[in-house]
Amino acid sequence: MVLKRLFNHSLVPRFGKDSIESLGDQYTGLLCLLASGTHLLMVATGFNGWERQEIWEIIFLTITAPCYLIWRFQGLDPAQHLRLSRRICTVLTLSSCIRWLAIWAFPYPETTYINIVSGLLYLPLLLGCLVLVGGNKTTINLLIGCYSITPIVFSQQQALQSTPFADWRLGPSIAAAYLVVKQLLRSVLALNQNVQKLSINNSELEKSSTTDPLTNALNRRGLERLTSVIAETRSGVIMLDIDHFKRLNDKHGHIAGDKVLTSISQCLQSSIRNQDALCRWGGEEFLILIDLSGCKNPRVALHRIGNSLLKSIRELDLSDISQELSVTASAGICLVASDDSFQASIDLADQGLLQAKRRGRDQVATAQWDINATSGQNVAELKPQLIEDRASLEG
Repeated sequence: MVLKRLFNHSLVPRFGKDSIESLGDQYTGLLCLLASGTHLLMVATGFNGWERQEIWEIIFLTITAPCYLIWRFQGLDPAQHLRLSRRICTVLTLSSCIRWLAIWAFPYPETTYINIVSGLLYLPLLLGCLVLVGGNKTTINLLIGCYSITPIVFSQQQALQSTPFADWRLGPSIAAAYLVVKQLLRSVLALNQNVQKLSINNSELEKSSTTDPLTNALNRRGLERLTSVIAETRSGVIMLDIDHFKRLNDKHGHIAGDKVLTSISQCLQSSIRNQDALCRWGGEEFLILIDLSGCKNPRVALHRIGNSLLKSIRELDLSDISQELSVTASAGICLVASDDSFQASIDLADQGLLQAKRRGRDQVATAQWDINATSGQNVAELKPQLIEDRASLEG
């Protein structure tokens, strides 16, 4: 457990989000740490003097250890740290190629076997980090090329004849294997990018199917998704309609009307809380679903919120559309008793809106009958009359 904590602490902090490149950034630090540990192990267990090949391990330890310390303690933002990891991977690639050449060009029978095996184990790790952090293609090809050509050139040396590596065919085998590994990693990355794009496209499609394109408020389908939330919380409905919107369109034009709708939607969205929901119900009509959980007197609270929203619209600055333009709105409110009565609650809020318009507009009104008395056939019969009455008032 203690070793695990020390190991995790050595890799902290994690940079950026959980993306392929941020993982490559993280694994670069891990690779530096493990490479430094390997070189230190080689020095501690095999050093017998400056003439021995372990001197190379000391040289590479002085490269990998500082790379890790810079990676670990350099305070950079995620983008800068990723660029740092790319540079570190390039340095590690060059040092790895030099070490690989030194192992084959100046072999020591006592250490050649472990050095070559450790190099072959180290290669795929470095190759993986290079691909993950988006390393330069030339650097990647240099790494594979160096590891492949070196056995062909140096495998026939006398010091290597007693080892399993005295066969030049090891070089082509390395080239074939790690070219496949490189292509496999690139294919996985390309697949991951396609999945991410598909996820983004699906999210955008989901948003477009539940959002009104003009006002960026929810549409009716988007509001339907909240029915489970409505059932679990104490909610209220505010049905809000812009006063004399038809006259506004006739006088200032439909483009100005669209701008007014957008401005009012933004005003309403900024005036409600995150747990509330704004829906463009149709035309110039908005439905606001208010979470009343925790309110001691939800009816009074809903009425106060409705008045506050109307005040915000009344004070809205529309001078960028027209200097003489000002708008007001009317609202009807109703408490939602349960999920089953949500549609009935909307109809009652609509009836309250009609009463607010009859009383002179720019005010909040509540329907004058009990919600429990308005269900089933009664609600169905109520809707045509509401539409007719609203049309006569707007006309």
